[in-house]
Amino acid sequence: MDAIDSQTIATAWYEALLSAVPVNDFCEAAFDRKPNLFLDFDPRDMEGSQDTPFIGFIPISDRDGQEIEVGAHVVMVVLGIQDAAKERDEGGRGVRYRGGQTLKEFEVEVRGYLEGLEYPLSDWQAEKSNPGKGYFERHIFITVNIPNTLG
Repeated sequence: MDAIDSQTIATAWYEALLSAVPVNDFCEAAFDRKPNLFLDFDPRDMEGSQDTPFIGFIPISDRDGQEIEVGAHVVMVVLGIQDAAKERDEGGRGVRYRGGQTLKEFEVEVRGYLEGLEYPLSDWQAEKSNPGKGYFERHIFITVNIPNTLG
């Protein structure tokens, strides 16, 4: 049974992202500022929800035990951006909103950085929401599998 849990992983990722040069550079180029970071982000109190860009780390679940060979730990990473840019297609019939693509690029930067840290990503599942006015969020449920060792 390992001593690592989702809180430990979320805290390590949060602390690493505070000084993540590639992520900071991406945000400064795309949004003219570094991202705000939150640990144990609470979406109900709306802290930071419009203070974009932001990255939130929420420990979600742990599955471990004496008879389990690999402990599974899930952390939700929440990304939030504001991007109201849009383009009209030729002829004016179609509109392409840029926010979804910008959010995808932000996710690639963050996941790429996390993959190089102490707790590697085993797998992930993500969902997007955009409640309007150019505000976009991505919720990434990341599983970290850590083999249990004797002793």
